[in-house]
Amino acid sequence: MESNPRGGIGALYSILIKFWGAVERDLICAGLRFTDVDTERFTFEEFTSFVLNSPPGTAVYHRVTSGYGVGDRLLAKILDAGHDLLWAKTKDAHQNPPRNRPERTWIPGMEKAAQTEPKQDEMTVGRYLELVAQNEDAA
Repeated sequence: MESNPRGGIGALYSILIKFWGAVERDLICAGLRFTDVDTERFTFEEFTSFVLNSPPGTAVYHRVTSGYGVGDRLLAKILDAGHDLLWAKTKDAHQNPPRNRPERTWIPGMEKAAQTEPKQDEMTVGRYLELVAQNEDAA
């Protein structure tokens, strides 16, 4: 569920840091408490499995996936494929390099596209207005 290059313990730590309350809620629903962890009643291995393999409908699953299930994610991929097929028929798609490619449908866990800053050699409207104001002040 939670991908983490450090493995199971790293993923468990990440979920506990971000979603402590959701883990506690799921434990309570299962008739357990945090004080039961690492006891004969509920071993640490069982706790790790309980958190990392939370099924749909649990608080941890909902928080990690932001409520989007596998079907929702696949639907977003299908939507992206449809946009790409329509875009492929446009003149922009056949430019070298291709232009105005459709944006991906956002799904949880996906990085939002970073706003790119204009290069120094590019003239923005704001920079143009600054230069005009400087020239008027100098005249």
